[in-house]
Parts: sequence; structure tokens; C-alpha cells
Amino acid sequence: KMLYAFDCIIIATKDRFSELDLAIARSAAEWDVPFVFVRTKTDDSLLALKRERELKGQSTETLVATLRSRVTENIIKQLTPHHLEDRKLFLVSAWAFADEDAVHMDEAAMIEHVTSVAVRRRGKA
Repeated sequence: KMLYAFDCIIIATKDRFSELDLAIARSAAEWDVPFVFVRTKTDDSLLALKRERELKGQSTETLVATLRSRVTENIIKQLTPHHLEDRKLFLVSAWAFADEDAVHMDEAAMIEHVTSVAVRRRGKA
């Protein structure tokens, strides 16, 4: 009910979105409150991919592309029954903020997007 007070909602998970996450997203959409989905811990997922037999020895770029494809496909499958598949999805890792040598995914794009959405929304108030 009180979601209208937010400038932008970030719904984050390390695996799959819960029913509560999806309910918040549906309510935000209903109230026309901007929100984004964020898949965290991509560094852990990249490490797991490196261990997969068919991906051993692959370049970081290949691993990132594989991860992006798999995660996006899985999350879109989860969001589609709730009519949320067209919403922004960012893949991030906290390490990208702390370690310049870490693999960067969508961290900068997420910050830019959320900031610009919040500024636009504030401008409407």
C-alpha cells in the first residue's frame, strides 16, 4: 500500500525471486512505482561456471556471456507468468565495487538507471 512513497524499488536476489518479491513487484507496477530486478553474487556464479567441465578454460568474456544468458533465461521464465518479464534486470557483484580487478557486469548501469529514475520521479513531485 505504501509503495507509492518510493522513488525506485530494487528487488534483489542471489538465486530466484520469492513470492513476496514478486508480490512487491506487482504492487509497484500497479502503483506505477519504478522498480528493477537485481541478481546478486554473480562472482560466485562465475566461479561455479569455471568449474563446469564444458566451460573449463574458457575466457572470462565467454563465461560472462554464458552466465548472462542462463540467468536471464531463468529469471524471465520466473517473471513471465506474473507479466513482469519486460522489467529491467541487472546482474551485479559487490566485489565489482570493492576490487578494480573484479569482473564487472551491470553495476554501473544499475546505479545510473536507478539514479536517473529516482531523479525523474522526484522531479514529478
